[in-house]
Amino acid sequence: MNKKREDYAPFCEYTNNIKTFDEYVDSVRSSNEWGGHLELRALAEGLRRPIVVYSAAQPKLVMGDDDGSNPVLLSYHLHYYSLGEHYNQIVNAS
Repeated sequence: MNKKREDYAPFCEYTNNIKTFDEYVDSVRSSNEWGGHLELRALAEGLRRPIVVYSAAQPKLVMGDDDGSNPVLLSYHLHYYSLGEHYNQIVNAS
């Protein structure tokens, strides 16, 4: 995210405790907070692999270049037990 600060900084969730982009990135790196859409997009770019998110309530969401090459598949759950919003990896069982 630091390499593309101008792409990510406007979309960070700033709070009373996290007021700058650097503080946001540091909190993502050093806390047990779960990542969200913004972090998944950065991960897709960093891995140079598409990330495809499936949800019961939304059409599939593709982040990164959808060139069909070995995408990371995730399911998104708005209410996942007591965790709230949650992503799970989808694995091919064959």
